[in-house]
Amino acid sequence: MNDSSTVRPGVGIGALKFGATISDAESYLGPADDRSESKLGNDTSIRLLWGDTLGCWFDSDDDFRLGSIQTEHNDAILAGHRLISRPRAEVLALLSPHFGEPEFEDMSVVERPDCWLATYDAQSLNLWFEFGQLDAIQWGYLFDEAGDNALWPS
Repeated sequence: MNDSSTVRPGVGIGALKFGATISDAESYLGPADDRSESKLGNDTSIRLLWGDTLGCWFDSDDDFRLGSIQTEHNDAILAGHRLISRPRAEVLALLSPHFGEPEFEDMSVVERPDCWLATYDAQSLNLWFEFGQLDAIQWGYLFDEAGDNALWPS
């Protein structure tokens, strides 16, 4: 079975790299359990889901190449640590030597009354916390210093 737990910010998951096609992703991860498409103006986004713990997004802006990933799997490994369901302070302390300090935003709404987003912008990495524990890791590809051009991993 291919590695679907190692989070590689700016690169991908396991050996699956950002820039891969939908076909590449399904060859690597197996057939998706669910596929949805959404449109916003002229832009289209395709989301593939494997169970309820792994999602990959492919946008028309990126020629439908793998552009972002989200995992909620307890076995997900980031910077050598399994972090899902750990307390926010512990997660941030473990990641600080690798990524520095994140920016925080309160994302709470009625349906999610205690939801916080921690963003490590330089790594294109987002951590979603609910009720003080890490709920999801979301990451994407990187951009050049000007922020204009995608840096697809090779």
